[in-house]
Amino acid sequence: MPSKLLQEAHADVRVYTSRSFKPDEVIMEYTGEVVHPSIAVRRQESYQSQGRSCYMMWCEFQDAVIDATMQGGLARYIRNEHRHPRKQDNPQQERTVYARTISGPGLQGPKVVICAAGPLEPGTELILRYC
Repeated sequence: MPSKLLQEAHADVRVYTSRSFKPDEVIMEYTGEVVHPSIAVRRQESYQSQGRSCYMMWCEFQDAVIDATMQGGLARYIRNEHRHPRKQDNPQQERTVYARTISGPGLQGPKVVICAAGPLEPGTELILRYC
């Protein structure tokens, strides 16, 4: 497995690499249920009203959203760069990965893959700029 999930005592979940990655190398796919943006907005409101965390990825240039809240993979736990608590202490700590939307013949709908933003060593935390 190319990455691992660690949960700390205060329930903060983080994802780290378990091997090296070259720049632009695909690390994993962001999986979940592909839905129309209008459905995603309604679900987001519903999740928030229930006090539930919401994990969604808006597909670039596509009329689709991947909702990973109820049925997603490891990628949904990648930390958002804008919410990174250590960034104030260490401004050098920025995104380590980026998301890329792919589509084409043979693929059922759009896919979002998570790629290395630069060379990554084992044990590097995956940090993504969602917006």
